[in-house]
Amino acid sequence: MTTEKNFKIHKAEKLPDSEALIEGEITLEFLNVCRKDALKHLQEHASLPGFRKGHVPEDVLIKSVGEMGVLEEAAEVALGKEYGHIVEESKLRPITRPHISITKLAPGIPLSFKIQLILEPEFELPDYKKIATESLEEKVSDEKELNKDQKRMKMLAALTKATEINFPKKFVEGEAAHMLSHFKADLTKAGIEWNKYLEQVKKTEEEILNELKTDVSSRIKPELILHKIAEKENLKTYGEVFEFLEKK
Repeated sequence: MTTEKNFKIHKAEKLPDSEALIEGEITLEFLNVCRKDALKHLQEHASLPGFRKGHVPEDVLIKSVGEMGVLEEAAEVALGKEYGHIVEESKLRPITRPHISITKLAPGIPLSFKIQLILEPEFELPDYKKIATESLEEKVSDEKELNKDQKRMKMLAALTKATEINFPKKFVEGEAAHMLSHFKADLTKAGIEWNKYLEQVKKTEEEILNELKTDVSSRIKPELILHKIAEKENLKTYGEVFEFLEKK
């Protein structure tokens, strides 16, 4: 028994610099189904004179926000529900949050969309079984002093060192900028001025940003390695990956 899809993909292509583009449409039928959820969400957040929040009658709400307002909310709901399925069918593997834009939206027609993605970098795995075994066998006397988690961290560090991954520049810059923004916000909450902090650590903002870019790569790289080993060996969890690597 086949289930009719709620979307159509017109184009899914890889672009230079690990970017990709998906163009397609959400069916009118599904957009109409999502209208109910859209109205519910709008009702929960609507605040109109004479009505308690969350208790605005549907007809009053529609008159307030307009049919186009309801349609825009339904479009957001529909894209949120179908995004994962769209990416899965496209066989593209994003590494970060997508940029989704609505290219056509009007009553009585399907919703047209465009999704811009930054993809996971492609890379080759080293001889991970051999590397893991040499982690386990070298310096046996020292290894006995380590617990299971420490041994696994050492194993992962060896795998990470032996694997070369070139991350998309736009991804690294975006993640580093995001981390810097959060760091600044934390300092502000602690009552520390950003310029004073820079003076204290004797660094420029650019130097800190470059450090964060390095941190992005070192933070994401081990996860990608484990994920790729899991796929190759048909394993479901990272725990299973480690158990597989620990077998002699």
